[in-house]
Amino acid sequence: MALRSFAAAFLLSVLVPLAEGWFPALPAASASGAALALLPWLALATLPRVGAPGDAARAPCEALLAGALALPPLALGAGLDLARGAEPRALAAFAGCAWLALVLWVASAACAVKAARARCVFGALWLALVPGAAALRLALAWVPLRASAEAAEASARAAPFALDPLILCLRFARAPLLAPAELAACCGAAIVVLLATLAAGRAGAEARP
Repeated sequence: MALRSFAAAFLLSVLVPLAEGWFPALPAASASGAALALLPWLALATLPRVGAPGDAARAPCEALLAGALALPPLALGAGLDLARGAEPRALAAFAGCAWLALVLWVASAACAVKAARARCVFGALWLALVPGAAALRLALAWVPLRASAEAAEASARAAPFALDPLILCLRFARAPLLAPAELAACCGAAIVVLLATLAAGRAGAEARP
């Protein structure tokens, strides 16, 4: 199990409410606590990993462990958001979708150790949909575009940005209101990644002599 990445993600996620109390003047202190609490988990717990093929059998346990460890900081961040006046339904929809995406991505990472082909498929999808899309969105934000602010915000909703859970959290942290289609796209991408990883692992296992 990726216990080190889980421990690092947990420590970083609990620092969110502490940072708000210690440094109330920071811009991040006014952002969504629920979104900031999930960011470390989505960035660290979903990392591709190497392990024995037998480790894939523990994928459900590993995914549920990550989800269980992420719940306390997520609940604390959501409580802070509600105290600030966040809309409960929008917050619940985001928290549920982002938490489900985390569990699915961790399950995919754990299942990918079953075969080399599965590791390649998951690694490529993770690189494109998690850090890749986020880095591309950041690069485009730095380009001096002539588009209006509304057009720039609309580009953040365009594929593949709507599929990236990191961008989903960052957008909710800035403006806690997301369309249901954006939440569904993020969860749908995580499901597709899991199915593709499982299929690649099964094909790799059958091809092994």
